[in-house]
Amino acid sequence: TTGMVKVSFKDQPAGKYNMELLDISGRLIKAKQVNINSAMQIEEFRTPELNVKGNYLLKVSNGEGKVSVTNKVVVQ
Repeated sequence: TTGMVKVSFKDQPAGKYNMELLDISGRLIKAKQVNINSAMQIEEFRTPELNVKGNYLLKVSNGEGKVSVTNKVVVQ
C-alpha cells in the first residue's frame, strides 16, 4: 500500500471539514482538517499507518461536527 487515500469533495458548501481515519473498532488512527473552497476539490490523506491489511473507516464531518459521510476503506 502507498499509505495514501484521495478524497473528492464535489458540490460541498465551502468551509472547514474534518477527515478522520478509524480502524474498524472505532479507534482514531489519524485526523486532518481541510478547507474546501471550490466546487470540485481533491484532498490527499497520507498515512503510513495504513500498512496493516484490513478494513478502516474514513469519516468526513463539517466544521460543526455534523457527519457528512462515512466510507469503508479496504487495505489489501
